[in-house]
Amino acid sequence: MNNADSAAINLGKKSAEQLFDPPKPKEEPSDTTPRPLVLAIGDSWFNYWPRGDILDVLEDGLGIDVERNAKAGRALWEMLYSTREKSDRSEPADGAAIAWLTGRLKSLNPTDRGRLRAILISAGGNDVAGDAATLNLMVNENKPDLPLLKDDGVRHVVDGTLRRLLVTMLSCINRACEKAKLSNVPILLHGYSHPVPDGRGVLRDSWLKIPLTKLCYEDLESRKEVMKLLIDRLNDMQKAAINDNQPAFSNVTHLDVRDALKSDDNYQSFWQNELHPTIPVGFGAVAKFFIAALSAAPAPKVAAPAAGATASPSPRTPPRPPRSDPELVHHSHDPA
Repeated sequence: MNNADSAAINLGKKSAEQLFDPPKPKEEPSDTTPRPLVLAIGDSWFNYWPRGDILDVLEDGLGIDVERNAKAGRALWEMLYSTREKSDRSEPADGAAIAWLTGRLKSLNPTDRGRLRAILISAGGNDVAGDAATLNLMVNENKPDLPLLKDDGVRHVVDGTLRRLLVTMLSCINRACEKAKLSNVPILLHGYSHPVPDGRGVLRDSWLKIPLTKLCYEDLESRKEVMKLLIDRLNDMQKAAINDNQPAFSNVTHLDVRDALKSDDNYQSFWQNELHPTIPVGFGAVAKFFIAALSAAPAPKVAAPAAGATASPSPRTPPRPPRSDPELVHHSHDPA
């Protein structure tokens, strides 16, 4: 046997050994830490086409799982009630968004209970800037002897109806958390920024410029001032509703994002149209407030479910891919 054959025989034996008992591949260390989970209900600031709204930024930037029930054009009363009549009569809430959220809290499996970090809310913008009729209730005709806003109208819509709905929603969520044996779940509610009524809409005429122009606000600066006052009143109401109901709402944080979106000469970098931030700059600027609040919020306290309670797992909500169809049509009826 020559040297070459001897080497080949040894190689053949070695090959058989490895093929018969292949070496186990090295196992890479895996991150077994469960991803944080947030639940969210809201309007188009939580569900904007094609991708890049506030929740998308949180999913992509923080690596958290977001489950949402959000719809463009949705008003606060629609989150709580199935009909406007039930809202006006202050009946027990039965709306799709609040029903989904309470049902999801009830069905959280043990793993999800441990990784739940917060509940996020985007609500109220459509109730203030959603239609011409509402604006007419709150905005005076532009005359030298009249203030810009009808104080009685603003107190009725914002400080009356909207506040009642918001307090009902927050109370319902906190009680649902208690029923689910979850306490001190952080609730993050964002306000809205000062829009620029320049006539830019989505596949239609604008939401703000036309009704304000009909009220004789011909120039952009006067229309901006009207909307600034309205949005300030909305933010003030949200803050007061939380602060006036302590300690019941001690877990609720209002995110004041008015400075996130600019309304100066560079506003088009931040506003895609009259009511929606740009992607990625505008929504990214608002999302920073959520990132800071989520980072600072304490984890909820989790108790064992009540004896005999069943907590069936719910399917994970996968990250939403960009939509292939122009669903912006849904903005043709409702704004945010």
